[in-house]
Amino acid sequence: MFSQFVFWGIWWPGVLLSTVLFGRLWCGTMCPKGALLEFASKHRRKRSVPRWVRCGRVGPSSPSCAPRSTDS
Repeated sequence: MFSQFVFWGIWWPGVLLSTVLFGRLWCGTMCPKGALLEFASKHRRKRSVPRWVRCGRVGPSSPSCAPRSTDS
């Protein structure tokens, strides 16, 4: 019960309050996953993203990501 109080009563409202006051402070720097993603995005390789990834569909064989012909 005490651990639930600490999580839901103190920690979680603190995260929400810090988001309101400081923006994404928790997500960008204090959260381990957010900090790792922030680090990775700053130190990424400078390669272009494949077109099928930018498309946002299922995969490279998705018909909506396939090159469109101009022979209409």
